[in-house]
Amino acid sequence: MGRSKDKAGTTDVPGPLSAFVGLYESTLAEQGYAPITRVHLRRQVVQLSKWLEASGLTVGDLSVECIGEFVAASRAAGHGRSGQGLRLLLKVLAGQGAPPEGQAVLAGSRTEELLLSFRAYLDHERGLAASTAGAYVERAHRFLEGLPGGA
Repeated sequence: MGRSKDKAGTTDVPGPLSAFVGLYESTLAEQGYAPITRVHLRRQVVQLSKWLEASGLTVGDLSVECIGEFVAASRAAGHGRSGQGLRLLLKVLAGQGAPPEGQAVLAGSRTEELLLSFRAYLDHERGLAASTAGAYVERAHRFLEGLPGGA
């Protein structure tokens, strides 16, 4: 697979997501994500791309469920990952025609949209560190799941 060079020239992006990293980073910048948050999310994409490659998966296999599996595997390995920023990656990929239609709902459920909006608020308006914002979003997600009707 191709590799994309990081702007700082320090990190290559291996695997199936290499062709989409530049567009993803542009989208994050356009949406006002703080530079440190963009670095954190880029690192997640690097790890996700490596995980996809190691699992024998392609961009076409990427879905909300697949990201959930990646996050679970990352947590099991001791990494505190959240899938919120990666769900934005799904939207970027969908805008480019990948993954193919028929994969998980890319626009996400109403709960996912609410959580994405909450994350954007924490990042843009509150300027929280990525780890702090991720923790708040995870708590909000657990809260919403506990409501009648679930998330």
